[in-house]
Amino acid sequence: MTDNVLKQIKARLTKNNYKEKAKLKSIRPTSGIFILAGRRLTAEEIAACYYSVESFDGDDELHAVGTLIDDNVYDKLDEEGKERYVLNAAELYSELKNEVLRHRKSV
Repeated sequence: MTDNVLKQIKARLTKNNYKEKAKLKSIRPTSGIFILAGRRLTAEEIAACYYSVESFDGDDELHAVGTLIDDNVYDKLDEEGKERYVLNAAELYSELKNEVLRHRKSV
């Protein structure tokens, strides 16, 4: 995975562009179902991602999202697929981070 793609995604997300927000909203996973690279994640895969997010304790969220991305899958995708994959991984990270924070508050 290239840092260039992550930088492009970050730039697009920070523009406050209505079209970009609408696009993000349209690809958001629903009902706890997460899809990465056109494949629905199993409960075990989501749990593994959760523990990965839980163990991450830094401010560089782009790096944290990168840990959820499988380079072998990423390298086989076209540019649009790569973008969609990174956005879905970022959404997964965000959902799991919120869950981790919620669990930490309740303990």
